[in-house]
Amino acid sequence: MWGLANEYTKIKTNLTNSQAQKEIRDLNPNLKNLKIGEIINLPFDNGGSSTVADKPKTPYEKWQDTVNLGITDTTWDQYDATIKVAVSEFNLRLGKNSRFVEKPMPRLEWKWVKAIIWVESGGPSNPSWKTRPMQIGNPGDAGLGVLKRGEEASSIVMDAKLKASLAQINTPMVNIKAGIAYLLNRLSLSDLKSLRSDVDKSQHEYTVVSGDNLSKISKKNSTTVEELKKSNPTKVAMIKPGEKLKYYKARVERVIIGWHTVSASIIAQKYNVGDPKYSKKLTYVIDEVLPKKVKKEGGRK
Repeated sequence: MWGLANEYTKIKTNLTNSQAQKEIRDLNPNLKNLKIGEIINLPFDNGGSSTVADKPKTPYEKWQDTVNLGITDTTWDQYDATIKVAVSEFNLRLGKNSRFVEKPMPRLEWKWVKAIIWVESGGPSNPSWKTRPMQIGNPGDAGLGVLKRGEEASSIVMDAKLKASLAQINTPMVNIKAGIAYLLNRLSLSDLKSLRSDVDKSQHEYTVVSGDNLSKISKKNSTTVEELKKSNPTKVAMIKPGEKLKYYKARVERVIIGWHTVSASIIAQKYNVGDPKYSKKLTYVIDEVLPKKVKKEGGRK
């Protein structure tokens, strides 16, 4: 009987062996001793009078239980003010045309960043909540290196103040701002384009000499082949010695030309590293947890 009850406790984990034996005896009131060939009723299925064994929770269900704590626990809202200020700064700077932003960024909703922090950090009980809530800067993470080196569109997304503060990546405020910067870098669509100098705005002139081509001329005069073509549309097909070309000082720079639409699947693809359920988790926080939190607080956002 002890061995049979022990097998039952592996399924019904909230029972002791003695309690499991009692459930078996309750289903078999005339049972005294187990005998070979004897048929007995067991509480392993719906046929018995006892409760069906609980199905063990999956890792995702355990994660759901954790983030559901944020509905009532205000500790989960600790970084709301920081997120709102940071997102507002990025929206203001990247949401309008500039030399390096050809297409303004659609307004980013701060709730996406809050959801990322909840998914990335695992909540206030985890050590990362107090240091790297957006997990950028973790060992093996490429994001911080991209920002430090100014790769992709990160040099456009970040301002000088944020770049200078990257050494304090384990400070929550810096980590959150750096995480947003890397997210927006990954959401941006960029390309290399010829941009005229914003310092020297004068038009210059160059006289072609023997052996010249557009590439040589552009290098000698701190401009670009694209600028020479733009300023001399009827001459550049076949330049000749003695010919005069007009140009503006220019250089090839990276420019943001568009943006990916923000969604759980896109963020999972562009920001996440290694979690196959990242999109599902973000969706759960955005569509289920945060609306319940707002309702619990009486509609206050």
